[in-house]
Amino acid sequence: MSYTNYTRGVNIEYRLKKEFESKGYYVMRSAGSHGMADLVCVNATEMQLIQIKRTKKALPINFVNGMFEKDITLLSRLDVPANCSKFLYVYLDRHGYSIYKIHKDRIELMWIYLRLNKYAVFKLKKPYTILVYLRLNKSGSIYI
Repeated sequence: MSYTNYTRGVNIEYRLKKEFESKGYYVMRSAGSHGMADLVCVNATEMQLIQIKRTKKALPINFVNGMFEKDITLLSRLDVPANCSKFLYVYLDRHGYSIYKIHKDRIELMWIYLRLNKYAVFKLKKPYTILVYLRLNKSGSIYI
């Protein structure tokens, strides 16, 4: 079965939707969204507006800012209550995603989740502690 760019994007949105719902959020998805947020996630104490993008190549933060300038600008200009955060999730095909918090005047890298291979997962979380999760294969060896 061949997947279109739209189908790949929808799959990522549903995956994140399920992840937030498992954490106790009520999640609304904007189908076919060309607006400010693909997902609106709400729980008892906070709200998150999430724009999701997909790329085939890893991007440095200055490229992210340029490639997705329109989406970042729309979210950064939006006035929201104090308990509402705005995020850009950039999904790297077959490897994971980076999460950027969008402020009025800048974007801030918050989290990198990168699957190196089927046995190792690399996570970088602010304040930039590196977490590497390793799994053993069937023979008991560790691969990175």
